[in-house]
Amino acid sequence: MTEPRGCENQIGPRIKRLGHAMNRSFMEHARENGIDEITVISGRIMGLIYHNPDRDIFQKDVEEAFHITRSSVTSVVQLMEKRGYITREPVPYDARLKKLVLTGQGREAHDRAMLALTATEATAASALTAEEKAQFMRLCDKLIAAMETEKKAGEDRC
Repeated sequence: MTEPRGCENQIGPRIKRLGHAMNRSFMEHARENGIDEITVISGRIMGLIYHNPDRDIFQKDVEEAFHITRSSVTSVVQLMEKRGYITREPVPYDARLKKLVLTGQGREAHDRAMLALTATEATAASALTAEEKAQFMRLCDKLIAAMETEKKAGEDRC
């Protein structure tokens, strides 16, 4: 499929299309691993908690790690809690805060989600040489830096 007329040379629509294609691939692999209700972001949140056993993870950490809004995090976390993947537990040092904790079911889902993520990444990586992948990563970092610099410059204006 080609880009919509007028978007052929635009970066944003191409990146969005790639993101959607990778999300669809992840969801397909997740279904193959018996976890059809896991989304990419819930899988990434489980990974953040799983790979940081030495520190408490809060919703604010999720917002910052994945650059998503508080309302989006709240919605995803509530759904993950409803499905039994995580719990929100109080911390002794601040009654206002609740850390995110993986349940046993959440750990099992994380392991299956990692299989899906690995398969998705392998599919993407197989389309590129090692040099192309390194260049792609550099270009993405360059675009991210440009967008973040522009945002910061706008915040500095009166």
